[in-house]
Amino acid sequence: MQRSEVLLAEPNVAVPVQWHYRPRESNYAQQWYLHHEGGEALAADSHIHVEAAWDRTRGKRSIVVAVADDGVDLQHPDFQGEGKIVAPLDLKSGGFLPQAEPFRRHGTTCARLAVAEETGAGVIGVAPGCALMPIRIDDALDDQSIEQLFDWVSEQGADVVCCAWGAAVPYFPLSLRQRVAIHQAATRGRSGKGCVIVVAAGNANRPTDSHSLEQPWAEEADAPRWLNGFAMHPDVIAVAACTSRNRKSASSNWGPGIAVAAPGGNQAPVLSGPTQAAASPLADLEPCRSILLGDTDEWSEIDETTGALGDTSSACALVAGVAALMLSVNPALRAAEVRQILQTSADKLLDPEANDLFKDSFQDSFKLALGQYDARGHSLAFGYGKVNASKAVAQAQAQQFMPLPARWIQAQQSTPLAIPDADPQGITSTITLHDAALAASWVQDIEVRVDIEHGFLGDLELWLIPPQGEAILLQPRTLGRLTALKTTYSLQTHPALAMALYQPVLGAWQLKLVDAIPGHDGRLHEWYLSLGITEEGKRVGEG
Repeated sequence: MQRSEVLLAEPNVAVPVQWHYRPRESNYAQQWYLHHEGGEALAADSHIHVEAAWDRTRGKRSIVVAVADDGVDLQHPDFQGEGKIVAPLDLKSGGFLPQAEPFRRHGTTCARLAVAEETGAGVIGVAPGCALMPIRIDDALDDQSIEQLFDWVSEQGADVVCCAWGAAVPYFPLSLRQRVAIHQAATRGRSGKGCVIVVAAGNANRPTDSHSLEQPWAEEADAPRWLNGFAMHPDVIAVAACTSRNRKSASSNWGPGIAVAAPGGNQAPVLSGPTQAAASPLADLEPCRSILLGDTDEWSEIDETTGALGDTSSACALVAGVAALMLSVNPALRAAEVRQILQTSADKLLDPEANDLFKDSFQDSFKLALGQYDARGHSLAFGYGKVNASKAVAQAQAQQFMPLPARWIQAQQSTPLAIPDADPQGITSTITLHDAALAASWVQDIEVRVDIEHGFLGDLELWLIPPQGEAILLQPRTLGRLTALKTTYSLQTHPALAMALYQPVLGAWQLKLVDAIPGHDGRLHEWYLSLGITEEGKRVGEG
C-alpha cells in the first residue's frame, strides 16, 4: 500500500556494535599517536589508526624488525616474550650482546615504539606480536660498519630495518660501498623480496637534499649545503614527523626524498657541529603532545631517564611497526610494494603555515610550499601523507589475492641516443602510450629490456620514470668494467619496479641514463617496455 504523505518506510534494525581491539596496557591512554578520541592539543585523526589494523593482525613472530641503534635494554619487560629476541648483534664492542649502556635509551625507545610486547603494564608497540633483532652500532659511520649492518640484517632474516639516526654532519653523501650495501639489502634480503629499510629524515628543519631546491640554497655562495645520503637513497623509506595537531614538526627535515610522515613531537631543531651557528630562530613552538615512554611504574632502570624521543626518530619507529603489520598479513610483499602501499594509503595533511618555521633573512625569497602537495600528490614536508596503519594493512592483505594481468602490451623505442660523458643531467628516451582504450587500465606487472653500449658501464645509472610515479633506480653504478648491457629488469630480478604497480598505463614512460663520471661515453641502442595490465576500472585493494 502506498500513501502520498509517506516519503519512506524502512525497518529500524538494531545490530551489535563491533569494537576495535584495544590493548590492556596501563598507559595505553597516553599513546595518542596510536589512537585517541580527542583532547588537549590533539587534532582529529592525528593518530595512525592502529586499532583497526589490530583487528586484522597484531603482528606475527615470523616477521622480524631489526632496530639498529645505540643498543637495547635486553632485560626490559617489553621484550621478554617467547621468541621475541632474534639474532642480536653488537657492532660496537663485538659479540652478540647489544645491551644499551646506562642512560642511553634511544634504541630501547625505538624498539618499544615498534614492537613492545603486550604485557598489561606500560605501553604497547605498533606490532607487538613481531620479533625484535636488536643491533648496537658504533658511534661513527664508515663503509665497513654500514656493510656489516646491512649484510647482517639480510643474512639473518630481518624483514624490516629501523634506522632512526643519521650522520652528524650537514652534508653526507653516501659512498659507493654504502649505497651498494643498502641497495643489496633492499633488493636481495628476504629471499629476494628485499628488506624494508625505514630511515629518519632528521631533526634539523633543513632539506634532505639542498641540491634539488632553488633559492636560496643553490644561489647563496655562503649558504651551507645539506644532504642526508641515507634519507635520499632510492631504496629506503624516509620518514618525516608531524605533530599531534597534524602540522609539520618544527624540527623535521623535509625534501623530495620524503616518503611518508608519522607522529612525533614538536621539538626545536637540533643542528650539530659547525652548523649550530646557522640555526634559525623559531617563533614560539606550538604546544603539542610529545611521545614519552618513560614511566615510573616500569621496572627497567633505563627508563629512569625520561624525555621525548627526537621527532623523526619516533616517526621512523612507528612506520617500521606499520610495515611489520603489513608483512604479517602478506609476507609475499616486496620491499618496494610496502613503500608503495604506505604512500598510496597515507592521509593527506595540509599545513599552509609550514614555511613559518623559518625566520631567516631569506624568508621573502623562500617560496617552497612545504605543507602543500604537487601534481604527483607529494609534499616536501609530509611526503605522500601521514601513514595510516588501518588502510595500509587492509591494502596489503587485499594484495594477497591479486589477479594475474588480463593481458600484456609491449612498446619499444628504437631511436639510438648518445650517452654523454660526465653529464649529471643525463639523457632520457621516451615511450609514450596514448591508446584511449587503455584509459581505465592499471599496471599489474612490468618488464624493461635495454640494449646499451658503454666504455665503462660502472659509470652508468639507469632510471625508469613512470608517467605519474617516482623515478625508479633500475641499475646503480655496480657494473664495473662491462661494456655491453643487454638485459631485462623484472619484478623477480629487480623488486624496486614494484613502485610502478597500480599506476595508470597511459602517458610518457621515460628511461633516464646518467653518466656522471668522466672518462667514457656510450650509446643507448634501444629499449623495450612490457606491461601486464588489469582492465578493471580500479586498483587492487580499492573498495
